[in-house]
Amino acid sequence: MICPSCSRNHKYRDGMTCACGYHFVFNPKIDRLTDGKFQTVIKQASKNDTYFFTKNQLYTAFCRKSPKPVSVLVLIGIFIVSVFVVIIGLMIGSWEVTVGSVFVAVLFLGALFGIPSSIKKFLSRDNFDTLLHRWMQVNEIPKLLVKPQLGAPPAQQWQEPDIFDYGVERILVVEHDILVDLFVKNGFHAEQSCLIISANGYPTYLAQRLPELVKKNKNISIFLLHDFSPTGSTVVNKFLDSHKELFKNARILDVGLFQEDVKKIKVFKRLMLEKEPKRVPVDAIPYAYLALLFSGSISKGIPFSHLLLEWLEDDGDDGGSYG
Repeated sequence: MICPSCSRNHKYRDGMTCACGYHFVFNPKIDRLTDGKFQTVIKQASKNDTYFFTKNQLYTAFCRKSPKPVSVLVLIGIFIVSVFVVIIGLMIGSWEVTVGSVFVAVLFLGALFGIPSSIKKFLSRDNFDTLLHRWMQVNEIPKLLVKPQLGAPPAQQWQEPDIFDYGVERILVVEHDILVDLFVKNGFHAEQSCLIISANGYPTYLAQRLPELVKKNKNISIFLLHDFSPTGSTVVNKFLDSHKELFKNARILDVGLFQEDVKKIKVFKRLMLEKEPKRVPVDAIPYAYLALLFSGSISKGIPFSHLLLEWLEDDGDDGGSYG
C-alpha cells in the first residue's frame, strides 16, 4: 500500500497506520481498493490538480480505472475446451485429465456468474458514494465541486465581473446549477466570452443581466447543455419558453446528450452498467474533453455529439486496478 502522505510502500501486514502517522482509509482486503489508487483516481479527474471537477466526473475516473470483467466469449471458449478435454479424458481413461478439466469447468461457472456480479457491485454508484464519503471524512479534495457556490456576486478582485468588460458573445444554459460552477471556476466563461447560467436561473445576479445582454446583441447565440435523461432537454426548453419573447431572434443550438451519443461512448456503458441507461449526466465526460467538445461546437456551430468520436475513449488507457 502506497502511503498518500509520505509515498512509503507500507506493508499490509504492518497494520493500517503508516510510520509517518497516516491512517489508511481503505482496507484492500475488504474494500478491494487502496488509498493510493483512490488518490490516483482523484488526480485523473482533476488532471493533476489542473481542473475543478464534479462527483460525476470523479465517478467516471473511478470506473475507467476499474478492473475489467473477463470477456464472456473468452469464458465460454474456456468452458468448451474444458468439456472437450473431459470427453477425451473419459475416452482414454485418464483420471487426471478428467478431474483437471472438471475443475476448470467449475472455475468457469464461478467466473461467469460471480465475477461480473462482484465487479458490478464494486462499480455501483452507491458503493462509490460510500467510498468517497469515507475518504472525505479524512482527506480534503480541494478541486471537487460538492455544491453550487456562486449564489452571491463575487469579490471585485475575481475575474467574473471582467466578462462584461470585453463583451458576452454567447450564452450557455446548463441543466444543473453545479455545471455553472464547473465551467466558471475552470475559466471557460472567460475563454469563450460566454455567460453561463442554469435553467433554474442560477446564479441570480447573472441571470438578471440577460435582458441587458440580449438587447445589445439580439442575434446572440444560445447553447443548451443537458443530460441524456427523460427530462434533460425538457428542463432547458422550459427555460427557453419562459424567455420566448426575449430570445425570439437568438440563434439556439442544443448541444446536450442524446441516446445516440451515449451509444458512441463505451465508458458510458460502464458507468450505468445497464443495456439501456435511463440517465447519463453530461459531466460524466471529463472536464478537459467536455470543454474541448463544447469549444468545437462553438467554433463550428454544430452539436458536440458530432465531435464525440474524437474523444479517444480507451477504457484502460491508465492501466492499474483496485486490488
